[in-house]
Amino acid sequence: VGLVINNQTVKGLLHPEAGHIEVKRYPGDVFVGSCPYHLDCIEGMCSTGALAARANCVSVAELAQLSDDDPIWPICAYYIAQLCAHLILIASPEHIAIGG
Repeated sequence: VGLVINNQTVKGLLHPEAGHIEVKRYPGDVFVGSCPYHLDCIEGMCSTGALAARANCVSVAELAQLSDDDPIWPICAYYIAQLCAHLILIASPEHIAIGG
């Protein structure tokens, strides 16, 4: 997760690591988290690696085979929404681009 202002990436002492913002857990979510540093940060809860582990996929490529109504997607959306809310409060962006 990074920040771009006037077509320039924002850098300070280090590069941005907003993917490591800790999140509130989805109700009933028992997934341990896949981030080796924080476990229940954005990366640990809904990165492609975390989603593949949640869905018992052998590779992240298998995520494309999950149906649109798979129960994993509301969980993923819950965590991504928290990331967006944090970004709005921190940087007040005009746009948030989400991709993978």
